[in-house]
Amino acid sequence: MFWTEEKLQRRRDELKRHVARTAEAVAPVRYCEAASVEASAPMIDDSTWPVIRAHERFAGRPDMAIWFRAQVAVPERIGGKRLALRFGSSTALGGHNQLAESLLYLNGRPYHGIDQNHRVIFLPEGLCQGGNSFTMAIQAWSGRHRQFDGGH
Repeated sequence: MFWTEEKLQRRRDELKRHVARTAEAVAPVRYCEAASVEASAPMIDDSTWPVIRAHERFAGRPDMAIWFRAQVAVPERIGGKRLALRFGSSTALGGHNQLAESLLYLNGRPYHGIDQNHRVIFLPEGLCQGGNSFTMAIQAWSGRHRQFDGGH
């Protein structure tokens, strides 16, 4: 009746393409309060920047800008597949603030915005080959919040 089975099959097949079968942590991720877009450049020396751990908060006050950087190596075993970066709520939402936003740079070029509606970013095919590596930089803004409480 109205091709319901065929429609469901197409939807199922479409959803299969978006199922994550494995996850790899990107580490170490370094951070720095910096106002300059030069922090997105692939060759910048970030070795003195502190490392941020998973689930650690970065914004200690409202209206704060911060840079995150990491070198990402694509493992051979997942190379050639459709790969995505998934960001947690701290980067996408700024903690308790729904207005926070970030900009993802890949190899020094602006690539995609990150916010509460864009937390999964698919990578370009050219970066997804096994053995490839690339620089990921995120310019994050904590947003503004009248009752910013530092995460408590």
